[in-house]
Formats: sequence, C-alpha cells, structure tokens
Amino acid sequence: PQKLKFASDGMEIHSVGDECAFCGNIYTQDRREKLEKIFTNEVDEFKNRIDQQIKIIQDNIDHINNMSFLDSMFFYDRFKEEVLLINEEINKFQNNSLLFFQELSNVLKNKKENLYVEMSPLEKTITLRLNIERINSLIDENKQYNQSISERINCARDMIKKHESYLFYNSEQYFP
Repeated sequence: PQKLKFASDGMEIHSVGDECAFCGNIYTQDRREKLEKIFTNEVDEFKNRIDQQIKIIQDNIDHINNMSFLDSMFFYDRFKEEVLLINEEINKFQNNSLLFFQELSNVLKNKKENLYVEMSPLEKTITLRLNIERINSLIDENKQYNQSISERINCARDMIKKHESYLFYNSEQYFP
C-alpha cells in the first residue's frame, strides 16, 4: 500500500518531462500512460468491488429494516407470551445485525476513501441467528388451535341444531 501510494503521489506531482524526484530519470509520456493505465484499471476495479459489497450490505440492511414482528392480534391468548418472547428475539436480531452491517459498510467506505492506507482487519464475532423453526412452530400451533376451535364450534352448532330439531319434533306444534 505504501509503494502504491508513493507511485500514485508521484504521478500527481510530476509532469511529463520532469526529472523524477525519486530515481532521477525523465518522466516520459509513455511512462505516464503506463502508470495511469495500471492505476486507473486496478483502482477502478477495486473501487467497483467495494461499491458492490456496500450495495450488498445495504440490501441486507434494507431487508433487516423491513422485517416484521409477529402481530399478537393474530394469536390466541395462550400464545401471547411466546409471541412477545419471539418479538424480543427478532428485535435483538435486528439490532445486532444492523450494527454489524453498518460497521462493515463504514469500514468499506473508509477503505474506499483511503485506498493506500493499510488497515487492520475487522475482528468482530457476532451471532446473527434467528430461530425460524421456533417462529414457524408457533404459527403452526396457533393454526392447529384455531382449527380445533373451529371444529368444536361446528360440532356445537350441529348439536344445537339437533337439539332444536328434537325440541321441535317433540313439541305440540309438530304433534298437535
């Protein structure tokens, strides 16, 4: 990185025909074109890779920001406590993920601005895990509970109809 920065700085301070402050040779147009080609291609490719990674990170940030919580209105009371616990887990996941991705983005943006500065590696361990099975299991339990309630309601409705029919057939209206 220091040599690249040195060469890049040298390109900026020298004009074609100048004597090189480092080696004493004449800085020719041919030398300038070769250096520009090297620096332009490599630097542009590197900046493009950084931009691509920043975009991927931003897409992840957008996705995390758009995550939704479980709406307790759609769950029976017996599941509300579990819904709260899962929503806390989702919130924790969102916050940790956003901090992590924001830090990655900042490191890449800093690198893009300081291409020739050597940076220490980002040493961060983070557990970005959301227990999707737990969420799906709760949703399934709620659906099954809803289905069993619906079945019981239908059964009770049928029993009421039978009872009403029994009462009607055994009434004086049916047998005067």
